[in-house]
Amino acid sequence: EGDTTPDDLLKLRGLRQYAASIGMSWRKFCASSMMFDDNLNVIQTLTNNGLSCQNALEINKALGA
Repeated sequence: EGDTTPDDLLKLRGLRQYAASIGMSWRKFCASSMMFDDNLNVIQTLTNNGLSCQNALEINKALGA
C-alpha cells in the first residue's frame, strides 16, 4: 500500500539524490555535511556510506535538551 523501504535506505537515497540535484558528488557532499538522527540504523547506514552522522539523542542529553 505505502512505501515500505526502511528509513535508513530512504534517507540515504534522498540525500544522494539531493547531492546530485545540486551538482555535487556524493564524496564532496559527505565531506561538507553532517547529519543528526535518533535512529541507530540510519546512523550506521549513513556512516558506512561516508556521511558523518551523529546520534541526536546523545547530543540532546549532553546539552540538557
